[in-house]
Amino acid sequence: MAVAIVMAQAAEPAVDLAVVSSRAKARVLALRGALVQTWLVPRELGGSADRVNELFVPPEAARRIAAVTARLMLLAVGGGRRRTLTVVPTYRGASIVPASITYVVHPDEERVTVPIW
Repeated sequence: MAVAIVMAQAAEPAVDLAVVSSRAKARVLALRGALVQTWLVPRELGGSADRVNELFVPPEAARRIAAVTARLMLLAVGGGRRRTLTVVPTYRGASIVPASITYVVHPDEERVTVPIW
């Protein structure tokens, strides 16, 4: 009698984002796929590609940020009015991974908060 053996890869342990207190730690986690490099102010909306704007977040949070960015792009080009964007990250402790990021479009004051952890 043959018995099928199913091998399952153990789930990666959850990353404690509270201890990601340096870019070096964030880069190591990015190499492992636990974090993704992205931008605080999206490049599509005028954000620079420098360290000040660099951001490391979990992959699912990066997908949420991309969805918000796409929505903000539509808002920015619609209606014929000039709009500006304010981006406010919220941090916990010494972590460089934000706990959340709030995007505010002016003058409409439309506010979107993306939870990170």
